Amino acid sequence: MTVLAPQQKSPSTLDPDLDCEPVTVDGEASGPRAHSSAKTDSTHPRPSEQADSVIEQACWQLFKKSGHSNHLTDQLRQFANVWCRTLGADQVIVLCKNKQGHFRVRAVSGTESFDSASSTIEQIENVVQTHDELGEEACWYVESDNRSSALQTYSRVNGFKAATLFPLSIQANEQTVGYVVTFFPTSKISPNQINKLSSELFPLVAQRLDLTIRSEGNRIAQFCSKTYRYMAAQKTAFWLFVALCITAVFLFPYPYKVSCNSTLEPVSRRYVAAPFDGRLKESLVEPGDRVKAQQTIAIIDDDDFRLQLKSANAEHNREKARHSAALQEGRIADAQIAALEIKKLKHDIDLLRQKISSLEVKSPIDGIVVSGDLEKSEGTPLKMGQAMFEIGPLDQLQIEIEIPESKRRFVQIGQPVSVRFHAFPLMRFDGQIESIFPRAESRENQVVFVATANVQNEQGILRPGMKGKAMVDTGPSLVGWNILHRPIESFRSWIGM
Repeated sequence: MTVLAPQQKSPSTLDPDLDCEPVTVDGEASGPRAHSSAKTDSTHPRPSEQADSVIEQACWQLFKKSGHSNHLTDQLRQFANVWCRTLGADQVIVLCKNKQGHFRVRAVSGTESFDSASSTIEQIENVVQTHDELGEEACWYVESDNRSSALQTYSRVNGFKAATLFPLSIQANEQTVGYVVTFFPTSKISPNQINKLSSELFPLVAQRLDLTIRSEGNRIAQFCSKTYRYMAAQKTAFWLFVALCITAVFLFPYPYKVSCNSTLEPVSRRYVAAPFDGRLKESLVEPGDRVKAQQTIAIIDDDDFRLQLKSANAEHNREKARHSAALQEGRIADAQIAALEIKKLKHDIDLLRQKISSLEVKSPIDGIVVSGDLEKSEGTPLKMGQAMFEIGPLDQLQIEIEIPESKRRFVQIGQPVSVRFHAFPLMRFDGQIESIFPRAESRENQVVFVATANVQNEQGILRPGMKGKAMVDTGPSLVGWNILHRPIESFRSWIGM
């Protein structure tokens, strides 16, 4: 159909689903049904009091149709068709304000699309812009040609007998979101009834359109709206496309990763043992402390050793005197026995002096004290060789990875692994599987195989005993297999296959 050309339309050119009667115009019906009504009931014209029921019918029809769509253009098209059918108009044009504040044509009754760049559309937009700047509604009839306006000029040039222009304004803030321009093929229209229709209906329409315009400003809402309309129009094609996309995704290779619990342990451990029997005088470190090589970490009490040294020196002096007396008296055998005793006592004295000089227990390496909390054991006796402390180096640590029994077949030596510890959830530490113990263990009521991987502690923030979650990259597999293999295996196990 030609946009903005006066013509006599049949009901099929409008929305076939709408079934509202046209408004009476000065005692006779206007619009497509006017001719048939005049023939069958010309002596009994419809009274104007029935306009109230027409208003209710028009409102119901409009909100019933436009309420099924969340898209602005669809709502405006439905509104234009309902308004045109209700008034028996020749054509209805709806304009909306854009972000720049200009009014642009968004819907034309009786047509699904139009050329927005045509000169006709540009002219009607200029007419509406002019009236908006003047801030007035406009009605023009061929009989009452008493003043000149942009709407009047345009209507006369295009051959229309009457025209109206009303704003779509929100009553709460008097904001104009659009305009409705209506062209009539006859000048016998009832201004009072049209004004009543517009005053009842347009604020509700403006409020709904404002909400739709706001939602269309959201890109996510636009995408959802377009997707919904496409789904509604092309259901078979859409679901076929979805099925093809799902199939393509399922056939896409993606790394399959095994999630495992992990614990941080030292790569090597050095035990510090008691060098001789004695009593602990003081412990200078506790688990978690960092120590340097040759740093004193404990002190052994020297009181017992000094008493023993004093007694040994006295005994040594007595034996020396005894040895001298035996030689003077010629008792060779006694002199030899005394000499042997002097030699033994000298050895004991040297050993006691060495112990006194070695009372400080030192760390053999740089590292961290893993175990050995002796602070509450000060004064207790120590046995030579008893482990006092366990010290581990910090520059390189070892991750113990607990591989679930059901995932053991996917993990091999040399595969990369990344770990995030609970203490540093935003930091990732990378390594690779160094070894896998052949025997399964039970940890936390779960059968696991323990694998090891080394990790560098360059920042010095990692500590033995930290726990985290390790992800072992077992290589690329199909996305479909990654998603479905576990439920398939569970189902096969359930049915006994």
